[in-house]
Amino acid sequence: MLLIEFPINGIPQRISDQLLTLENPWRPYVISFSPPAWSMDKPYGGMVRFGGGSITISNQLFVDNDEWPPPVQGTLTAKFTETNEAAAVTLFTTQAHLVSYTSTEVTYDVREAVWEDELLNETTNVSGDDAVIPMAIGTVTHVTPLQIENDSVSRQTYHLSGIQTGTTPFVILGITDVAGGTKFITDGNHGFNNGQSITIVGLQLLSGIYTISDAATNEFTAPVDFLEEPMPLRAQCYAVGAFSVYEGGIPLDTVLINGDGTFSLTNRADGPVTMTGTSLYTTVSEVADYIKTKLGITTYTNTFARSPSPAVNKWITDQQPTVDFLSDLCASMTHLYYIKADALVLVDMFQDNGSRTLTGYQFFASPRYSKVNPLKKLIATWQTRFHTVGFVDNDTTGAQQHYVKTVDHEIEELLFEYGSEENVNVFHDIEANVRSALICIRSAYYEKDQATVSIPISGALPNPGEKISWTDSNLPLDTPGFIHACNISYDFLGHEITITGPGVFIRVDRTATTGDSSISGAVP
Repeated sequence: MLLIEFPINGIPQRISDQLLTLENPWRPYVISFSPPAWSMDKPYGGMVRFGGGSITISNQLFVDNDEWPPPVQGTLTAKFTETNEAAAVTLFTTQAHLVSYTSTEVTYDVREAVWEDELLNETTNVSGDDAVIPMAIGTVTHVTPLQIENDSVSRQTYHLSGIQTGTTPFVILGITDVAGGTKFITDGNHGFNNGQSITIVGLQLLSGIYTISDAATNEFTAPVDFLEEPMPLRAQCYAVGAFSVYEGGIPLDTVLINGDGTFSLTNRADGPVTMTGTSLYTTVSEVADYIKTKLGITTYTNTFARSPSPAVNKWITDQQPTVDFLSDLCASMTHLYYIKADALVLVDMFQDNGSRTLTGYQFFASPRYSKVNPLKKLIATWQTRFHTVGFVDNDTTGAQQHYVKTVDHEIEELLFEYGSEENVNVFHDIEANVRSALICIRSAYYEKDQATVSIPISGALPNPGEKISWTDSNLPLDTPGFIHACNISYDFLGHEITITGPGVFIRVDRTATTGDSSISGAVP
């Protein structure tokens, strides 16, 4: 039974598509209700948004309450019960907006939930102009911090953009030739371990990332042939997570960390300033948890998110709606998320957010099966930045100098010899991680079957990401399989839910003995 609450002037109004006498009377004023739905942003993940559809109500509701013409806006709560009000399940609460009315009926659009929060905070830059504060997630390298107004003693000041400063680099005081490579001498007890990956920056010839050996107190050996470096040395070394500031790619040791999320330079920098470091939020799950708090949502659930959560590296400079940012991030890492009943729920596209098996005639007709439109290839592009010495912008008329070079990268994941192409907004800057993300996208959607099935509305409503399994006996051969619910449409007056999503169905081998089968398109 459909229960609709539609307050008028703050007074609860209870209506349905039929006359109901439960704990309260429900008047039969719902004339029609076109299906609202959960709809996923990308076929392989992202935000699953609820909304759409429209409801037509008898104008008698408004006449009864001396409210004519009908109000332009209202808050609509839809519930479903099989027995009484106490057992009713709230389907959604959302805004309704007046579309039209006649002498007999009033029609409202059912609005999608609106999240107006913007991702990036704002401030004024060093010139006094409005500016957004970039945001770091994961580890970022040689990014350009936002310069803001100088501090109280006129020092150049920059925003940290969420980068943590608890770990700092060590200055390299000297280098020497040893068996097995080059020994580096630091200005303190570095605490590095043998086999650890260490980044060396600021040297013209020996900068790089090395797996070190012979680590002891203030020295270690890197497996690189010794080369004489120009003096004086202006170099640093650090493990992942260290915070460092550079001028023209050369490390600065004149950095003062302020207590308000900024840093200042005790000596003036005339060249381009960049920074390297790691945010508090380094995985999809950590970012989603942060976004939950930013949106003012109380509960975060990641029970069925991937474990360990995929790592992310990204420097974000463009203002955008917070929910859209998280949607892009989740889609690129084959996760979906949705917001329901003051909870943000994160789900891996390869996990089951609950499950059910349809038996007998729990679906109205044989489901519709299909394959996705063929995709020729997935494309990912990103940039990396590193310190180098050379001719800036290939200008050989000047002298070589230290600077930060930006390199563009692109990889492709091929699927078919024909079809369209899909550009993926990736959230990493290491090729192996990007490649893994593209392979997951291919497996989560483009290599799977698709199916649409309708089930009766009941108290146990499906959630996005739920696994729906059945064996279809209406096909020429009994065909078992499953889908994950990614798009869910509610036909309240038809008393059915239509579910669409990717899945796997068994191709039965006609020549095999009974019980033998082969699975097509199975993925993790």
